[in-house]
Amino acid sequence: KLPSHEFRMIHLGLFGVGRGWPQLLKAMTILDDKDIKLLIVGETGDGSDKALREEWMARGLDESIEMIDWLPINEAMKLVTTSHLGLILFQPGYYNHVHALPHKLFDYMGAAVPVVVPQIAVEVVDIVTKSDCGLCIDTGSPEAIAAAIKEAKENTIAMVKKGKNGREAVFNEFNWENEEARLIQVYSGFSAMRKTCRNG
Repeated sequence: KLPSHEFRMIHLGLFGVGRGWPQLLKAMTILDDKDIKLLIVGETGDGSDKALREEWMARGLDESIEMIDWLPINEAMKLVTTSHLGLILFQPGYYNHVHALPHKLFDYMGAAVPVVVPQIAVEVVDIVTKSDCGLCIDTGSPEAIAAAIKEAKENTIAMVKKGKNGREAVFNEFNWENEEARLIQVYSGFSAMRKTCRNG
């Protein structure tokens, strides 16, 4: 359990340069708030682990950031559920980031944790906007990231509601049972099209 005054952000999975750690460290420097903590569960994946640690030390963030290795999903999810904000900070300039649908989004949502996501990621934004479960921002801007973190920290009641919205959306809409029904409908449509083509 976190001390009552602390506000913890969490990032699950790979967190390389293209996924926004430089911008996040700059944002934390802008905020200069010792009560804001960052927990990274995973690794950079692009060989920048050493650079990440050196950068946060150089910025005086060594007491604000903790990075731990991969964990079994149940242990990782315990850490998610005790966090205040889930981060997805994909950077502009990558085609995959526009069309990505990262699993951690649903991990955060399922744990009732509000999210900060990139406004360039069209499918992610669609889900977050429809579910009203977080903030869609310019993740290429440290200032925008800082503003989102500040908003989340200062508007606890609103963010708790967004977290609950995310959880409801995962269990009512974004789950395998619903996806299964959609897939069956799609494949049924393909089957009908094939029959029409053959008969035609």
